[in-house]
Amino acid sequence: MSKQSKPLPNPLDGWKIIGQAAVDVGFTRKTLTYWADQGYITSYYVGGRARIVNMNEVNIYAKKRHAARKRAESRKYGISSAL
Repeated sequence: MSKQSKPLPNPLDGWKIIGQAAVDVGFTRKTLTYWADQGYITSYYVGGRARIVNMNEVNIYAKKRHAARKRAESRKYGISSAL
């Protein structure tokens, strides 16, 4: 009798190709590529040209950028958040 082994966890769970990650968080692929190039998020090249990013990091950084974008728009239009 052979002993059944548990399947190994997928090492790529939580990782997506950079273009799909960009769509998921509402930024452009170019923006996420910039974040990765600057070291704000982790990325790895796979299969030559494909680049994958960790979605946990992308989501956290995207939330920060969305908040910063809102603050900038508020200042631009003279809207105070301290009401």
